[in-house]
Amino acid sequence: MIEEIKNIELADGTKLEIRLNGKWFDKLEAKKAFKGIVVATKVDKTKPVLRFFFVHPSYFRAFEEFGLSLLFVPVVTNYNKYQNNITEMIQSSKETANVEFSEFVKKVAPIVMEVFIKPFFQWLKEAKKPSLKSEEEIKERFLIGAVKKMTESTGDKDIIKRFMRNYVSAEIFSSALGLGRIVFSLFSCTLIEKGLERYKLMAQEISDNDIELCNKTLNAILESNMVTPLVTVAVCMNKYCKHIEVTVSDRIPKAKCGKCNGDILSTTFTFINEPYLWLKDKTLDLHAFLQSYIESKSTQEYIEGKLRPNMQCFLNTYIRNISKKNQREVDALIYSPVSKKAIAVEIKIHQIRSQLPSERLQNILNDDLKQLVETLHQTVLNTGCYITNLKISDEEIQHIKESVIPKLTGSNDKQHIEIISATDETTFLSKLDTLTANILETLRPQQVS
Repeated sequence: MIEEIKNIELADGTKLEIRLNGKWFDKLEAKKAFKGIVVATKVDKTKPVLRFFFVHPSYFRAFEEFGLSLLFVPVVTNYNKYQNNITEMIQSSKETANVEFSEFVKKVAPIVMEVFIKPFFQWLKEAKKPSLKSEEEIKERFLIGAVKKMTESTGDKDIIKRFMRNYVSAEIFSSALGLGRIVFSLFSCTLIEKGLERYKLMAQEISDNDIELCNKTLNAILESNMVTPLVTVAVCMNKYCKHIEVTVSDRIPKAKCGKCNGDILSTTFTFINEPYLWLKDKTLDLHAFLQSYIESKSTQEYIEGKLRPNMQCFLNTYIRNISKKNQREVDALIYSPVSKKAIAVEIKIHQIRSQLPSERLQNILNDDLKQLVETLHQTVLNTGCYITNLKISDEEIQHIKESVIPKLTGSNDKQHIEIISATDETTFLSKLDTLTANILETLRPQQVS
């Protein structure tokens, strides 16, 4: 839905029509949120939060095999200390649970697991502020619900009776909670495995497998209130204890076993808060950060008798040169009403961004840059900026500027394109600062010849 149309005139007399999209990042709540993120990037402790915006949403998505499409950030405790024997401990916990129950229960457990995880996470997703619950309360609430779901999914109205007859003795609740020992153990181990699987992928993507830096990034995300902890699953690493705990809370519990006070390995599923969730799912969160960052660098000036910002950033904007019929959509348009100059920005967040074969990397870069060059051509803009999460070195960027871009722009030597690679937060902010400084400097009227 188009909310607003603006007409601007550039310094050379070119008239552009800007059609602004009605997106969440143009709403007050999102602007407030990202102003906080800009402040966080100025503090060393929380600066790594920026790495979250460099990562494709697929790395935060899990449980799709259960019919869910959830975006979450896993926070893992004691991974560095126990990473070499994690698999052994989890498998041991599973086997301990399995040997205590009948063959019938072993066959039923996988079915319960499938119908157990989905309602569990649906409830967590809908819970605005969950309170701390005891282990027995959690098992009672979700196990009984799972058995009910199992009945619905199989269409067998007598399955609970057979289920109880083969395993249970007395009251339905105590019996179900008895079964909970196996289901609870398998369920907890499955959650830990899923969390660790996602954590390892994120560690590779966020920090090139630097676990300490990955944890700093996750802590920065937590401190910036971008995520809310909802459930922590922990297994005791004491081989004589193997106690398993599940805590539903909006706080991360202490990293000690509740039974023997020994070390635990835990995965906390933290769900992404709005507006970050919607923007991450649409791969638009780096766009929103750019807008807030640019606006934080601008100052108020009297322009045509009114106090206005000397630099603005419009996101996902349709631009049309009024003298032409063509219309182009740009990820961002940076515009100064002082000098009447504009810069088109192309932002690309790729799913695979490192260790790409050189030929494939070159093809991706060519395709991305072609889009930007075509935008400049259609709108008669001379300056563009390409921001990508592809990991390319300064030497490669220089080669692209000298050899690739001239081939794309052809005889138009007026077109100038800057390239910013979102590799790490310090380098990214430094290059963004340089770009912003150049924009503010070159967009001054006295700089226009």
